[in-house]
Amino acid sequence: MNRWQINLSVWFLGKNTMNLKITNSDLEEKILWLITVFMFSSFYIFYYYSWGKYLLAVCAAVIFVFGVLRHTGFNGKIKLEAFHFFLLLFALFCFLSVIWGMNKSAPISRGFTIVQILICYSLIMAYYKRFGDIDALLSCIMWAGYVVAIYTIFSYGGIRSIAVLMSLSKRLDSQYANVNSIGMICAVACIIQYYRIIYKKKFASVLFAIPAIVIVAATQSRKSIILLVIGILGLTMLRNYDKKKFVISVVKMIAAIAVAAVLLQLVLSLEMFSGVSRRMQGLLSFFTGEGDVDSSTKTRQRFIQLGIEQFFKTPFLGIGIGSTGEMLAQQIGHRTYLHNNFVELLASGGIVGFCVYYSIYVYLAYNLWKLREFSKGESDICLIILGIMLVMDYGLVSYYQKAQYFYFMVCFIQVGILKRKKAEMIYEAQKNLEGGNSVSS
Repeated sequence: MNRWQINLSVWFLGKNTMNLKITNSDLEEKILWLITVFMFSSFYIFYYYSWGKYLLAVCAAVIFVFGVLRHTGFNGKIKLEAFHFFLLLFALFCFLSVIWGMNKSAPISRGFTIVQILICYSLIMAYYKRFGDIDALLSCIMWAGYVVAIYTIFSYGGIRSIAVLMSLSKRLDSQYANVNSIGMICAVACIIQYYRIIYKKKFASVLFAIPAIVIVAATQSRKSIILLVIGILGLTMLRNYDKKKFVISVVKMIAAIAVAAVLLQLVLSLEMFSGVSRRMQGLLSFFTGEGDVDSSTKTRQRFIQLGIEQFFKTPFLGIGIGSTGEMLAQQIGHRTYLHNNFVELLASGGIVGFCVYYSIYVYLAYNLWKLREFSKGESDICLIILGIMLVMDYGLVSYYQKAQYFYFMVCFIQVGILKRKKAEMIYEAQKNLEGGNSVSS
């Protein structure tokens, strides 16, 4: 049978329960969607496994074969777009930096990582850009976050074990992945859930945000809390922004900030967030100069200081992408990264490398804002994702992370959709104008 009908409850996809007529094509799309969710969640669940990188390649190949080749075929021609240009340019800089790099193998390794990510995401992009929106990709990220949250709960012995740790103000350790990364993907999932509520009026999956919030609290990740607050506050402000009613928009934004500040204070006063509150206080003490600064913040600031000093020594091209570990090994006897993406790129890539990488943000932010009117909701969540990625770069090194480029891919697809909508609008306007002229003549 080419077409079959069943009653299917799809509340877990964020839709209302309804009678659906499902075709083989619909079923394929859902399976490929599940594969994408599995792939994205595997970035975290298999974080410490070296073979985890092969899952990306396998999933990308399956999505391309069954989502593109099976339906449209492939003539061997690849249309290079902005996504390919920016990643190829950055990969090329990584490879070139081996010439002056302090560590000769690191630039090659980083360059190959970017190329591998580019190839895999190009295959995935070829499938998902055929849709008229990015809703499926956003839901992939959200559900991947929920999968990670649920996996974390079971991995640490269940909700009762996590509750005991939280009652003792102890944070989860990095048992199967970096604890901050776990908290951040859970926070991103909650932000996308909030977007789906205020823009799409989709509430069905909101219960899954509860375990995600619990994990954010259990990780005691300051990055995650900051990310969650900025994301929700930013979406609220963009949702209420109207340039035609600028004064009213400003009042609403101020009110949103005030409400967010009160709610944050109330949340951090809860017992389950006591660990996070204490860690946040240590971070604030660093900026205000009052109170005790925790050792983690002091250590990270020391790394940042050394990175800035190195940047002033080699300001234009740096010491080679990925070579900061060698620099730290020579200066403090400890080989690690600088825990700050801005400083990491300034020290390792200089002004040139820094500009090559962050030009991605400039291009995406400019186009998303400029063309925002053609699809406000999706453009707003992309702008928020870019914003929180940019803020998070202060406390982590992200330029070679798979998740980072997945977010970029989603934003590039959205820019492509916006440009097509603009071109269609111009075409329709010209067509109507020509039609009007022919009638008048």
